[in-house]
Amino acid sequence: TTPTLGSISSPGDVGITPGWAGTDPTEAELDALAAEIQAEVDALLAANPTMDKVIMLGHMQQIGIEFGLAERLTDVDVIVAGGSNIRLFDDNDRARDGDSDQGQYPAFIDNAGGTTTAVVNTDGSYKYVGRLVIEFDANGNIIPESYDADVSGAYATDDQGVADLNAGALIDPEIQAIADAIQDQILATEGNVFGISEVFLNGNRSGSGTGEDPDGVRTQETNLGNLTADANLDYANEMFGDGDDIWVSVKNGGGIRASIGQTVVPAGGTEPVRVVNEQILDSDGTVVKPTGGISQNDIQTTLAFNNDLVVGQLTATELVAVLEHGVAALPGVAGQFIQVAGVEFSFDPDAPSGARIDDAAFVDPDTGEIRAVLVDDGVIVNPDQEYGVVTLGFLAAPRFDDDGSFIGGGDGYPFPEDFDFAPLEQEGVQTGDATFADDGTEQDALAEYLLDNHNTAATAFSEVDTGPEDDMRIQNLAFHDGAALDSAVDDFIFA
Repeated sequence: TTPTLGSISSPGDVGITPGWAGTDPTEAELDALAAEIQAEVDALLAANPTMDKVIMLGHMQQIGIEFGLAERLTDVDVIVAGGSNIRLFDDNDRARDGDSDQGQYPAFIDNAGGTTTAVVNTDGSYKYVGRLVIEFDANGNIIPESYDADVSGAYATDDQGVADLNAGALIDPEIQAIADAIQDQILATEGNVFGISEVFLNGNRSGSGTGEDPDGVRTQETNLGNLTADANLDYANEMFGDGDDIWVSVKNGGGIRASIGQTVVPAGGTEPVRVVNEQILDSDGTVVKPTGGISQNDIQTTLAFNNDLVVGQLTATELVAVLEHGVAALPGVAGQFIQVAGVEFSFDPDAPSGARIDDAAFVDPDTGEIRAVLVDDGVIVNPDQEYGVVTLGFLAAPRFDDDGSFIGGGDGYPFPEDFDFAPLEQEGVQTGDATFADDGTEQDALAEYLLDNHNTAATAFSEVDTGPEDDMRIQNLAFHDGAALDSAVDDFIFA
């Protein structure tokens, strides 16, 4: 597993070695991890003298790390990568509608022993089944030329994938019965509808990285990130604040696990398009979920961790450090990437990490007017002024390394060690209009917010997702000129 486990998850007292300073390892940190793995490989082979084939299962979150390990290791023949959701395809694999090809399946990499290692990966959520059939020579080394794209690769698990294999008659009746029972439960949760959207809500992890590509909840602002951050801000003020005591909502893109909507090829079309959820009918033809409906199932899927919410006060300096961390991993794809409400900021991704934010301002969520300026041309305004913040307990809770040194919150977020936050979660308490999740959690916040603001066709959520060249809350200056925000900040200061 990844050495970043302590920051991206909550493993308790599990020991982790080697230690990494962040989610994007240095060459030395990769060397240290490879040394740990190599020691285990060597011990395995020494204990089993007739063994000459080694397969490693990795969950490094970034496939570039598995590629780097393949170069450094000896006697590892195959690495099955994981956690990055990077779609690797061979030359005749078919991507599901709306999915892009992100690399070659498998990646053949020259390793430290002078042989070849095959690295394979497929997308998550059971969208594909990866298959690798490969031959070995007499010394147990893979023969890359034996790879056959007609046999191996990433197989799409949609209906067309079954038809392409002529496998309809092979469906197991016992498995189908289980699937049908699950479908009954899904219909029950799909029928518990809280809101309506007239746009596709984008929770895709990453995209092409171009200015017009909207994909990348771990690389840019998205409309789904905005919606859930807005919900948390509104919820915190209703539960804890005095109307508007909490000005800012901060969450990590890694906590958003799926989009809300569907990707289809319309009748008569040839290209996939992203649309809202389709209408769902039960066996009697009764509408269970309207077109564009956002259900309990959608909320539980996209916010699968159901993080607890906490509120507290941060100084301007502390808050800027949090925002800086949220964009520090770029150009990498990392779960720490930030999603926000109540604040707009611009940043230069080419500047050093920790010194990227150019302008930042607090914005009234109802009027869009600036409340106060946080950063002006890279300079923090009123550094000691405190502001109310709602965030996730996962990000705020302090973590310590093996020697007891403070290392920040979840995903490495630099919330102060003495951050005096108040938890909103009430375990086992489910009140209000939405009662499927505990009060004070993200799922409950989104459900209640949708009911209050977007529960009819007339009030449907309508914010179309855009690429970074048009994003407004998180303005990447590699794509966006940031001029409007810069001017608004200057006007506010000199008004």
